[in-house]
Amino acid sequence: MKITQDDLESWKASPETMFVFSLIDLEIDEISREITEGRTINQDSAHATAIKTAGMVGRIMGLRKLKDLEIGED
Repeated sequence: MKITQDDLESWKASPETMFVFSLIDLEIDEISREITEGRTINQDSAHATAIKTAGMVGRIMGLRKLKDLEIGED
């Protein structure tokens, strides 16, 4: 199946997709809040702190990537 950029833009504009994207935005906000409130900090291990923080940042990046999908040219 071939999807065009126009197909993708129509999908992104649908009410169902916009609702899911709003849930994704809430998840991004919650993860960001956890990071800024220091909930990734492990008092006993800087390494554990770094791993947990990096994982949460990776989740944010992945969620943003999903929202920013584009169809590349062949």
